[in-house]
Amino acid sequence: MMAKLSEASKAVLMFEFGGREYRLSPLDYKDLGELERWVETLPYERARRKLEALGDMATPEIKAQIIADAEAIAQTSGVESATYVRAIATLTGTAYCLYLCLRHEHPDITRDIAASIVTIDKLVEWQERIDRVSGLAPTEDEVRPTDGADSQTPPSTTQ
Repeated sequence: MMAKLSEASKAVLMFEFGGREYRLSPLDYKDLGELERWVETLPYERARRKLEALGDMATPEIKAQIIADAEAIAQTSGVESATYVRAIATLTGTAYCLYLCLRHEHPDITRDIAASIVTIDKLVEWQERIDRVSGLAPTEDEVRPTDGADSQTPPSTTQ
């Protein structure tokens, strides 16, 4: 028999937007692979925009350097890299993660709909919710208050 979800868990998994109820699914290996491939394309997209902006002013040497720089960044964009972390921490990256979490339960979801859900004022909230539903952050039951004695970081304070 499955245990009932706590209200806190339901709040993480379920939400309403535009009069429709949505349910988040954890990111799986396929999602994480797709996310990693997306992050790998970002340096090439930036390079394309640079080359486009330079137009005829881009010499063959400049073009080669821009492409080489993009390749170097793309090769170091695995899931534990700073490039990856920075990419998914953006509004676009978080919206893409949300899209990946929603598409399992909502096959009609689009990246544009997910992007309209994630707003700048709710960016951190969505990042935390995606992390929690995917098991990448501790749940409320796993978080234990500490006096900081066994931690390198001081305990947080609330006002």
